[in-house]
Amino acid sequence: MKLHIASFFSFLKKNLFPKKEDIELIQNSATSKSKIFLILSIFISAIFFLHILMYISALFSEEVPDYGGTIREGVIGAPKYINPFLASTETDQLITSLVYGGLMKKNDNGSLSPYIAKSCEESPDRKSYQCVLPENAVFSDKSPLTADDVVFTFETKQKIMLQKDPISDWSSISALSSDIRTVVIKTTGSIESLEDKMTLGIVPKYLWSSVPTESFEDSTLNMKPVGIGPFVVEKVKVVNTIPTEVFMSRNNKWHGDKSFINELVVVSYANQLDLKSGLKNGDINSTSSLRGVYIDDSIRNKFSIENIYTTKNVGIFINTKDIGGKIEKALKNVDQLIDKKNIVDTIENGYGILPISLEESSPNTAEQNIDITIAVLKDTDLIKTAELISTNLKDFGIISTINVFDQGLFNDQLSQGGYSLVLGINIDKNKGYKELIPLYKKSIIQISSKEIHARTPQVVESPHESLREITSWYKNTDFVWKWFTNKK
Repeated sequence: MKLHIASFFSFLKKNLFPKKEDIELIQNSATSKSKIFLILSIFISAIFFLHILMYISALFSEEVPDYGGTIREGVIGAPKYINPFLASTETDQLITSLVYGGLMKKNDNGSLSPYIAKSCEESPDRKSYQCVLPENAVFSDKSPLTADDVVFTFETKQKIMLQKDPISDWSSISALSSDIRTVVIKTTGSIESLEDKMTLGIVPKYLWSSVPTESFEDSTLNMKPVGIGPFVVEKVKVVNTIPTEVFMSRNNKWHGDKSFINELVVVSYANQLDLKSGLKNGDINSTSSLRGVYIDDSIRNKFSIENIYTTKNVGIFINTKDIGGKIEKALKNVDQLIDKKNIVDTIENGYGILPISLEESSPNTAEQNIDITIAVLKDTDLIKTAELISTNLKDFGIISTINVFDQGLFNDQLSQGGYSLVLGINIDKNKGYKELIPLYKKSIIQISSKEIHARTPQVVESPHESLREITSWYKNTDFVWKWFTNKK
C-alpha cells in the first residue's frame, strides 16, 4: 500500500508540479500584458466552471433534514411521575409519551396504527387486538421487550385505576400472551375504551415488578425511567428539590424512525409569565403551553405559531330527563344569539374554533323571567365561559346561577344525573346528558423558533400530544442529490 502511495506522489511530481527551473524561469521573465491576460482568463474560466457545477448540482439536489440540534420545550409544572402508571399532569404525560412507547399510536383521523408493535390485527367485532412484537426490540437499558412486559403493564395499570375508581372502564380490559412476541388486548366493554388503552406506554416487567404498587410514587424509576420510546432521559436538573429541566437524547436503540433532533430538553416553569419570559429571552425555543392571551407582537414576529385543534368541545349540556321542557326551549331560542365569538376571543384569544351553524333563520327571543342553574367544574376557563354566558343570557331575560364544583363531587353528581344543565367538555352522553348549545372547540398553540422545522398533528386530545410528531422535527438541513434521497 505504501509503495502505491509513493508511486502516486512521484507521478504528480513528475507530471503536474512544475520543476524548479520552470518556476525560476517564470520569476525571472518580464511581465507582459499577454501573460496577465492569460492568468486572468484562466482564473475567470475556473470561477465560471465552478458556478456551472454549482448550478447543475442545485438542479438535481434538494434540501433534506439532517441529524443534530437541540430543542428546549417549555412547560407549566415540574415533572414528578415519568411513568405510564401515575402520569397525570401535562408535563408528566409529555415526557412519558416520548420515553415509553405504546403498542399503537393515534393518527390525526382518530385511527390507530402500530407503534412499538410490528403489527396489530383488529378482530372482526373490534373488541380485541392481536399484536406481534418486533424481533430484537429492546428497552433503553438493552433488556429485551417481551409479551410478558405488555401483560404486566396492562394488568398493573388496571389494578391502579380500579383502586381509584372501581367502576372504571379498565375493569373490562384484559391482556393475554400466547408466546414471547404475541399478545392479545381485548375488552368486554365499549370499542372506544379499548382504543384508548392501546396507546398505553409499555414498561420493563423485571424493573417494576420488584417495586410494590403502593411504593410506585417513591420509586427512583420516576426520574430514571427505562422505556422503549424514541427518547431516553439522560439527566434531571433539580433546584431546591424541584426538577426544573429534563434532558432527553435520541434513543439509538429505538426500532422505529429515529428522531432528527439530538437532544430534547423539557424546561418547567411555575406560571404563564415565567414561561413567556423564558421564550422571549431564549431559554426555550418551543412551547405548546403558553396561552393565547400572553402572545404579543414580539412573539408573533420572532416565532412560528401554529394552531392545533383539539377534540375538546365546550358546550352546555342538558339532562335528558329535562328535554322538551321550558328550559330547553328557551335556550334553543337564544342559541344563535349567544356571542360565541366573544367567548372564543376572551377564553382562547381567538385561537379556538366556532361551531358550524346549521340554522340560517333568525331565532326567536326567549321567554322572559326564566331562572336556570348551570353546573361547572372548577376550571378557570370554564368558569369564565359560564360568566360570559350568564351575562349574555341576561339580555334575553334568562337569569342564571353558576354552581362551581371540585372534580370529585362534580363527576359523582354527573354520573348520577344530578344536574339539569352542565357547562363542560365532551360530557359523556351515556351518563344521561345531551349537548344543547355547542360553544367552541379548544385549541393548542404551538410556538416554535423559526429555525425549527416542525410537523405538528392536525388534531390532538391533550396538549402533550402537540409533540406527537417530534421525531420528524429538525433544525439542521443538508443538500442531497435527489437520486440519493429517492433511494430506499
